[in-house]
Amino acid sequence: MAPAFSGANDAVPPIAPARTSVGDTSVVPRSAGLRTSDAPDIGGTGRSGRVARSIGAGITPPVLIYKKEPEYSPEARKAKYQGTVRLDVEVDASGQVANVKLVRSLGLGLDEKAIEAVRQWKFNPGMKDGKPVAVQTEVEVNFRLL
Repeated sequence: MAPAFSGANDAVPPIAPARTSVGDTSVVPRSAGLRTSDAPDIGGTGRSGRVARSIGAGITPPVLIYKKEPEYSPEARKAKYQGTVRLDVEVDASGQVANVKLVRSLGLGLDEKAIEAVRQWKFNPGMKDGKPVAVQTEVEVNFRLL
C-alpha cells in the first residue's frame, strides 16, 4: 500500500461533515442521525474519564496529523483477500486514539492489523468553545492488493 503521507509533518485537511478519504482510509464524523445536545453519551468514557462527544453542536472534528498504514496479514495476502474494516474510534482531548471498537469485520487477521495501525494515529483533537474535547468518530480502513 502506498503511504498517504511523505512524512510526519504533512498536514491533512480537516475532516468535513461528509466522508473524507485519507489515502486508503476514511474518517467518518459521527454527526448524521445522532443527538446534537451539548454532550451526548455515545459510548461511555475514555481514558480521560470524560464522555466522548459527537461532532456538531459547536464541536469541531479532530484533524488527522499522522497516519500509520496497516500491514496485510500473511493469511489475507496468501488468499488475495481485500475489503474494508470499519472501526468506531474515540479521539481523546490530547489527540490520541482510545476505545477502538470493531463495527464491521473483514477477517483473516485484517481486523487486528487495522486496529493496530489506527491506535498509532495522531490527531489534533476536536474542539468545543476553544478547548480540546474527546470526540467519537468512525474510521474505515481499506485493504487493497495491487
